[in-house]
Amino acid sequence: MTEHSISIPPSAQPSGKAVFVMVGTGFDEIEALAPVDVMRRAGMEVFTVSMTDNRLVKGATGNL
Repeated sequence: MTEHSISIPPSAQPSGKAVFVMVGTGFDEIEALAPVDVMRRAGMEVFTVSMTDNRLVKGATGNL
């Protein structure tokens, strides 16, 4: 198993408990972002995290 470290910029440091949703190339946008929307509406601190070397990730429909 390969270990990876995640560097979180200071502006995105969680203030307490937080949820990190990891997305990779070809992810299904609605399956990833609908739960993010629901959790944010519930007041949870949610961050989306790229599983690629790039901050921008292309979803299944080719959108960033």
